[in-house]
Amino acid sequence: MIFDIIKYGASPNRDMTQALKNAWKDACASTNAAKILIATGTYKLGQVDLRGPCKAPIEVQVDGIILAPADLDKHDGNTQWVKFGYINFFTLSGGGTFDGQGQSTWKQNDCGRNKICKKLSMINIIDSFISTSGDCISLGDGSRKINVLRVTCGSRHRISVGSLGKFTYEEPVEGFTVKNCTFRNTDNGVRLKTWPGAPGTTTVSDLHYEDIIMVNMSNPILIEQEYCPYNQCPKETPSKIKISKVTFENIKATSATPDGVKLICSSGVPCEDAKLSGIDLTFNGAPTTAKCAHVKPVIIGKAPSCVV
Repeated sequence: MIFDIIKYGASPNRDMTQALKNAWKDACASTNAAKILIATGTYKLGQVDLRGPCKAPIEVQVDGIILAPADLDKHDGNTQWVKFGYINFFTLSGGGTFDGQGQSTWKQNDCGRNKICKKLSMINIIDSFISTSGDCISLGDGSRKINVLRVTCGSRHRISVGSLGKFTYEEPVEGFTVKNCTFRNTDNGVRLKTWPGAPGTTTVSDLHYEDIIMVNMSNPILIEQEYCPYNQCPKETPSKIKISKVTFENIKATSATPDGVKLICSSGVPCEDAKLSGIDLTFNGAPTTAKCAHVKPVIIGKAPSCVV
C-alpha cells in the first residue's frame, strides 16, 4: 500500500513536516505492508520523531531532496533531525538525499557531538554515500545483525565498532558485515576500539569485512584495545572486552603509514579466531607490515605477516 506525501498536502519547495507525520501515522497503522513515497523534488522538513511499533512492514522511499532547517532554533533543542524508532521490518530506500545543511549551521554549533547507533538489530545500510566530519558508520553496544553493502564513505573516519567497555552495563556486539565498500583519504578504515582500565566486560563476535577498497588511509585495518583518547585511562589494566571471529578478506588499500594492519588486542582477554585473507596493502609502492599483540590471526593467501 502506497502513502504518497503529495496526497497528504506536501508540495515541492515547501515544508512537508506535517504531511510526513500524517502519512507515517496512517502507514504505521496499516495491517498490510506499507510504503511512504517522497517523490522527486525538494522538500523542507523540520524535526520529526517517527515511531512504531507498526502493524506491518513499513518502508520510506525517498527520491527527492529533503532539507533540514538552516536555523538551529527551529530544532527546538532536539539533537536529532529525523528519528526512526521502535520499528521492526523497517526499510529506508530510494536515490534521494537527506541534506542537513551542515555548512549553514556550523557557525551556530561546535559540532562536538558525534552520533552512534546503539542497540540496533537487523539493519541494512545499502547503496549509499555518506559524508560527515566524524565516523561514517559507528556501532555502539547492543548492535546485532548489521549489514553495510556497497557504501562509499567520505568522512574523516570510516567504519567503527565502539568505543566499547567504558561503562559497566554494555551489551554484546555480534553479526556485523561490511562488503563492497569504498573509502578515501581518511585517518582510519575499518576500526574496532575498546577501553583499557574500564569496567565493561561485554563481547564482540562475528565481524566480517570483505571486498573493500581504500585509498590513502593512515590505518586501513585496526583493532585497538588500548583506545585511550587524551591518555586519561590506566592502561596497566587491560580491556575486558572479548573479541572473536573477525575476518578481513579481499581488502585493497594504499596506506599512509608502514603498518597497514594493526591488531592490538587485550592482554587480559586475547582475540580469538581472527583471519586475514587476500589483503593487498601498500605504502609508497611497497607492501605494508602488520603489527599484532595478543592475537594469532590465521593468514590465508596474500596478507602481511604479524610483527609482534
